[in-house]
Amino acid sequence: MAVTGLLNWAKGSRALRDLGFPGHSQVEFSVAQSIRPNSGRLATGFSRPLPAYTKIKRAGLVGLTVLLGISPATAAEPVRTVLIVYGESRLSPAIMVGDENIRSAAQGGGQPVDFLTEFLDVGRFADEGYEALLTDFLRGKYQGKHIDVVVAGGPTALRFLLRHREQFLSGTPVVHAAVTSAQLKALSPPPDVVGVPIDPDPLPTLELALRLHPQARRLVLVTGTSAWDLDVEKQLRQATVMLPRRIQADFLANLPMTELQERLSLLRSDTLVFVGSFQRDGAGQSFVNRDAIVQIASASTVPVYGSYSSYVGAGIVGGYMCTFEAMGRQAGEIVQRLLNGEPASALFLPAIHRSALIFDWRQLQRFGINEKALPQGSILEYRQPSFWETYCGRIVTAIVVVLLQALLIALLLLERRLRRQTSAELLDSEKRMNLAANAVGVGIWAWNVGRDDIWATPQARNLYGIGELESINFERFLNTLDVSDREQAKKAVAVALASNAGFETQYRVNHPDGKNRWVSMQGQVESDAAGQAVSIVGVSHDITARKLAEQAAEQHRDEMVRMARVGLVGQLSGSIAHELNQPLSAILANAQAAQRLLGREAVDQQEIRDTLQDIVDDDQRAVEIIQRLRSLFNRGESQRQPLHPNEVVRDALKLAHNDIVTHQVSLEVELADELPVVAVDWVQLQQVLLNLIVNACEVMVENEPATRKLKVRTWINEGRGVIIEVTDTGKGVPAGVAARLFESFFTTKTNGMGMGLAISRSIIDAHGGRLSLVNNSERGAAFRISLPAMEVPVNDH
Repeated sequence: MAVTGLLNWAKGSRALRDLGFPGHSQVEFSVAQSIRPNSGRLATGFSRPLPAYTKIKRAGLVGLTVLLGISPATAAEPVRTVLIVYGESRLSPAIMVGDENIRSAAQGGGQPVDFLTEFLDVGRFADEGYEALLTDFLRGKYQGKHIDVVVAGGPTALRFLLRHREQFLSGTPVVHAAVTSAQLKALSPPPDVVGVPIDPDPLPTLELALRLHPQARRLVLVTGTSAWDLDVEKQLRQATVMLPRRIQADFLANLPMTELQERLSLLRSDTLVFVGSFQRDGAGQSFVNRDAIVQIASASTVPVYGSYSSYVGAGIVGGYMCTFEAMGRQAGEIVQRLLNGEPASALFLPAIHRSALIFDWRQLQRFGINEKALPQGSILEYRQPSFWETYCGRIVTAIVVVLLQALLIALLLLERRLRRQTSAELLDSEKRMNLAANAVGVGIWAWNVGRDDIWATPQARNLYGIGELESINFERFLNTLDVSDREQAKKAVAVALASNAGFETQYRVNHPDGKNRWVSMQGQVESDAAGQAVSIVGVSHDITARKLAEQAAEQHRDEMVRMARVGLVGQLSGSIAHELNQPLSAILANAQAAQRLLGREAVDQQEIRDTLQDIVDDDQRAVEIIQRLRSLFNRGESQRQPLHPNEVVRDALKLAHNDIVTHQVSLEVELADELPVVAVDWVQLQQVLLNLIVNACEVMVENEPATRKLKVRTWINEGRGVIIEVTDTGKGVPAGVAARLFESFFTTKTNGMGMGLAISRSIIDAHGGRLSLVNNSERGAAFRISLPAMEVPVNDH
C-alpha cells in the first residue's frame, strides 16, 4: 500500500513539472528500484522535496479559499489533526473495528477532528530498506503538517514510531493501543507515549478450556511465522509450563496452511486446540488473522480456543480476551483528553486493559458445552434464540389478544344485557314522562346544535303543529312562529348559546288549524369539556289561556285606570275651570277692546292686529286645556312612546296649578338636565303624577300655610333610569299604614275609595318601573317613581 502511494506521488510530481508550474523546476526527486532476489519486493527511495512544492500546495489552498469566499478569520474553531498509524493491512477486521471506535471516542468532545490514517503493512515488507523508504515517504508527506496526536495501532506501529518519530513528528504525543504490557516494557517508551496496555495472557483461557473439557489430555497450540506470531508463541510456551502435568502440550508452528489443516483434521477427541496468532504460515503466505482462524477451525474436529475478540465468530469456542471495540474506545478517549489540553504526563490511566469472557454460542452447541458451566459474567455472542425467545412477543400477543377477545365478548354480552335493561327502563321512564307532560300540557324537546336536529315529544310536536314523522331543524321551528316573533326567539337562543346559560321566551305559534297559540319556552344550554355549546334541552307549554286572562285583566285595569282618571278630573274641576276661565276672560276682554278700537274715527290697524293675535293665542291655550282633558277621558289603548320625563312633569304641574294655589302650597321644582328618554304612555304617567300631587296638597291641609311645601324633582338613577320624586311636608305615613298603602280599597281619607295609589303602582309596574314610599327624616313623605331608561339620551332644552 505504501509503495503504491510512493509511485503515485512520483507520477503526480512529474505531472506538475510537465504542466509548467512556477518553481516546480526546483523539485528534485529520485526513485531507485531494485528487486530483492528472495522476496520479489520493490524497494523504493527518494529524496526530500524542496520548499517549492510546499509553496505550490499552499498557493493552491489559498486560491481555493478565495474562490469559495471563505475567510480564515471566520473559522469558528480550529480543526485538530490526529494521525492513526497501523502496522498491518487495512483489511484486518480487528483494525476496522478498533479504528471506528477510536474515531468515535476522539470526537466525543464536540470539537472538529481531522483524521489521517497510515497502514505500514510491515508484516509483509519487514526489511530495513522498506522501513527507510517508508520513513522518507512519511517525512516528505507530513513536512509542514501539524499533527496534534498520533495513535499507534499495535506494537509494530508503536515500534516504528518510536524509532522514527523524531524525523517527521517530533514532539507529537503518541497514544498506543493493542500493545501488551510485555511489549511495552521491552520498547521502554518516553513519557509522552501513553496508553493502556493489554494482557492477552493465554493461561486463563487454557485453564478454562481444560475445566470445560475434563476429558482432555492433549493441547495443540497453533502459531504463525510473523514477528507478532513469534511474540505470541513465546508467550504461549511460557504459559504451558503452568499447565497440569497430565496435559501434553504440542506446538504446530512454521507449517504451511494446507499441512496444518491436514494435521488438525486427524486430532483425537481428547485434544483441544489453541490459536495464538497466524498472520503468516510456514510457506510465507500472509493472512488476516480472522481468515486464518476460519480455515483452521473448519479443519479441526475438536474445540478451538483463542485470546482475541476478532476470532469470535470465525470458529473458536471463546476465551478470556480484550475486545478491539474497548481498546479502540479507550484509546480514543485518551486522544480526546490530549486534544483538550491535558498533558500526557498528567494522565492517570489504568495499569492494564480489562479482559472479558466471550464465547461463540454456536460452537458451544457444536461441541456440547453446557452454558451453565461457563463462568458468571460470560458474554455469549451469535446466540440463536429458542422458540420461546424468538416468538415470545408473538405468543404473548396472541394470548393477550385471545384474553382480550374473551373479555371483550363477555363485556359485550354484559353490555347488551345492560342495554336491554336500560332501554326498558328508558322506555318506561319515557312513558311516565310523556304521561306527566301530557297531564300538564308540557312538550319536551332537545336540539343538537352540531347536527341541527331537534328531537321532540308528541306533545311538543302538537304544540307547534308538526307531524310525528317530520324531521325538525331550527329553521323548521322558526317557520312555525308568528313572523313578528321570530327575530325575538332567534335572538334569545343566540344569546343563550353565546353565554352557555339558560333562557326563557314567549311567542305566538301559527297552528295549522288556523288558530294562534301563545307558547312559553324555557331551555338550558349543555356544553362539552371545552366549554362549547353542543345542545339545548328545554320544555314548551301552551300559555294561550293565561295570555287571554292577562289581556282581560289588562282591559279591566285600563278601565279602572280610566275611572280613576275621571275621578281625578272631578277633583281637579276647580283647577280646570280656573285654567279655562283665564283664556276665555282674556278673549272677551280683547274682543271688547277691538270693538272700541273699530268705533274710533282713526282706526289703528296695527293695534287691532295685536288685539286679534292675543285673541288667537288665548284661544289656543283654551284648546290645549280642552285637549288635555279629552286625553284624560280617552278610552283608547295604552300607547307608549319615547318621552322626556321633564315634559310630562311640567304638563302635570300646569293641570294641578290652580289646586296648588288654592291649598296655599309653596311649589319647588328641580328638574335635572340631560335625562335619558323613557318609553311611557303620556296620559298614564300624567295621571300618576296628578294623583301624587293632589294627594300631597290634601295631606298638608292641617299644616300652617307657611309650612305647606311641595317639591317635585327628577334625577338619573345611577345611570340605569330616571327617578321622579314628589315630596310633601305633611305628617308622613305611619309604618302600619305604609305596608298597606298601595293595596286596593285601602284609604286614609274619609271620602276616598282607596284605588288611586293601587292603580298608580299598577301603571308604573306595567311600564317596568316601581312606585315606592319613603318617609322624610324631618317631616312628610316622598313618593318615588323609578322608570327604566331607553338607550338614547335627549337634551331637555
